[in-house]
Amino acid sequence: MLYAIRYIVLICCSLFAMVCAAASNKGKPLSSTMYAQHVQKHPGDSEMYCQWVEALLAEGDTTQAIERITYRLKFNEGDMCMFRCKARIALARGNKTEAVRSMSDAILAGWIPESGDTLLEAIAERYGESLILRLELVSQRHKTNTGLWRSRASLALAMTDTLHALEYYTTARQLGDTTLNATIAALQPVVATDSSNVRYSVTLTRTVDAYEMQAKCNGLPVKIIVDTTAITNTISGVESMFLLKNEYITQNDIIQDSQVLMRSVEITEQIVLHDVLFFNKNGQEAPIILSLHVFEHLGKPVLNTNNNTIDIYK
Repeated sequence: MLYAIRYIVLICCSLFAMVCAAASNKGKPLSSTMYAQHVQKHPGDSEMYCQWVEALLAEGDTTQAIERITYRLKFNEGDMCMFRCKARIALARGNKTEAVRSMSDAILAGWIPESGDTLLEAIAERYGESLILRLELVSQRHKTNTGLWRSRASLALAMTDTLHALEYYTTARQLGDTTLNATIAALQPVVATDSSNVRYSVTLTRTVDAYEMQAKCNGLPVKIIVDTTAITNTISGVESMFLLKNEYITQNDIIQDSQVLMRSVEITEQIVLHDVLFFNKNGQEAPIILSLHVFEHLGKPVLNTNNNTIDIYK
């Protein structure tokens, strides 16, 4: 009987100690060991696995964190948390290539960093231009990924580029993200205050699914579609053959059958582009598609959806 009472007392003391420990640790992050124990019991809990790796990083155990990341990505190639953790490690080690690639992979996997995200701001401060170029290339392959456009907007804000932030948010809204109305409305007055810095403004015509403008290619009046998501300029095979047949271009302007060099693209009397390269796309429905990048030597081009213009800032 005495032994039973002592046993009960010991159990009560242990339970009391556990309750006191839990109370004292309330609000504090769990240790990596506790996360590991949970993951062993629930291996499919991706959120807890993520917190385990983040706990390892917080404790300074980078080696173990890298092992866990590598193991996880073998079975789940699209784990955005693992890519974020890889970016953190690369940033701490000063590995620009890996930091930029991992951030891009995390965004493609579904992570949408909001303005003020500490990891995004840290990478933007050190490798912002490289990340911009990386996401620009990725956007060419994933034009309809609204999360990608929102992430590019957040990056632009982190680099105090409100003009492009507004452009990217607007693109995401055009692609179907209806949650951005308030964000866009808040940015528009900020951009409007910079209207005095507009160097050129090109009037566009809004159609159902595109923006068009009138121009002249080597003197021929043409209708050009402006694609804000494109990195390169393209021309249809039919259009390039028409230009060649009617001597608006020569055989010397066709480079290896895949590119066409346009000697002159007159947008307005003030804006005449010279030696513009177009990629020849057989099967392309639109005759000519122009990227906003062709205006960058004049300033910073931004699509103004309120006025249906391309505003080129100083």
